[in-house]
Amino acid sequence: MKSPAIVMAATVLIITASLFAAFAGTDRSFFLPGPLSSAHSRFTEGCLACHAPWKGSSQELCLNCHARAMTADSHPASKLASPVTAKVPPELSRVTCVDCHREHRPSSAKGYTGPAELCRSCHPAQTLKGAHRDFSDSSCRTVACHSYHSNIKPAQYSAAFKHRLKSASQTVPKPAPLAGNRRITPEDVEKMKSDSFYKNNPVVSARYEIGAHFGTQATCRLCHINESGSGLKPGVTVCADCHERQVKTFLTGRHGSPDTVNGGLPAIGQAEKMGCGSCHDVHSLRLENAGNAACLECHTDTHALNHEKSGHNRYLTDPVFENKPMKGVDCAGCHMPRLAELDGHTDHNETLSSSSKERMALTVCSNCHGLRFALMAIYDGGTTLSNFTTAPSNVHRGIEYLDSLIGGVN
Repeated sequence: MKSPAIVMAATVLIITASLFAAFAGTDRSFFLPGPLSSAHSRFTEGCLACHAPWKGSSQELCLNCHARAMTADSHPASKLASPVTAKVPPELSRVTCVDCHREHRPSSAKGYTGPAELCRSCHPAQTLKGAHRDFSDSSCRTVACHSYHSNIKPAQYSAAFKHRLKSASQTVPKPAPLAGNRRITPEDVEKMKSDSFYKNNPVVSARYEIGAHFGTQATCRLCHINESGSGLKPGVTVCADCHERQVKTFLTGRHGSPDTVNGGLPAIGQAEKMGCGSCHDVHSLRLENAGNAACLECHTDTHALNHEKSGHNRYLTDPVFENKPMKGVDCAGCHMPRLAELDGHTDHNETLSSSSKERMALTVCSNCHGLRFALMAIYDGGTTLSNFTTAPSNVHRGIEYLDSLIGGVN
């Protein structure tokens, strides 16, 4: 008869081996101490996106994806840790992301897990002036008022507040085309066309010949042949040789973030992970498909499906608007906008603008609309669900207050 000690040791050994086997596999959800916030739910099987092996999460890993959203942080760690101003209360000495956004535990909006009355710790009610006194303690994040990190001041709003469509010249201009030195000589083109790799793929080669890449340095061999001469399916790093800005922003959004398997969405084609080819036909390079059709292959929610009957789409398709200065807006036009800070290039981080409604209204919607109208629309649940087909039904109190601060512009 085996001794209890031997049985216990064998049991522990089996359990330990099973745990190690589970951790080495692809499904590690067994180890989660609690659910992830909705924004990070796609990382359920991608622990290494936030954790270094055998360690907790780190500020560096958080900023791999969120650094751009923090460029205008109104509450940086340096301010909270600084002894120069009034002493920061102990519950507010937050110097890392995880101090306020700790995963695997119940959280409020934006995955916040810090103290409930955060603002009042440094901004007590007795210090408020004028109309601010009429607001409740919990209303700091009222529409058009404040957001903790990207706090926007009335002066920034005022220039974009008018409720009207702007002319095309006021929107972000398209970037200059790639420099001419990226093109190759006619002799090099003919050499590429005589290559066996080119000849053995006639259908793809025919599409390639009418695409934007034809005649450039993006030849078949550059993208598909590795150093050993074997064929390969190119990843996003291959595209980065010429499209650095696009790839850099893509890798920090939900589509391209690490350890993501299509953000929980069905795989497109043969892609196990989202790559450039998931949205772009990289051979014919038809951007129209990437702007709308590619999105609707995966995004079948009510908001997305209502785009076809929305005013945004009508401007794209209705001949009545053919000669108007403003053309319509597809999915990418709002969720992957061209930004002045990127010299007019498309922001392939499809998460950044829509991660904050105020940011979306200010950096995207107000390129064409007045900010007052944009804020009303984007905070109206029914209007957003209809893909902005219906008009917003009310004006939030924060918008009324902001309106009074900047002169009542309508």
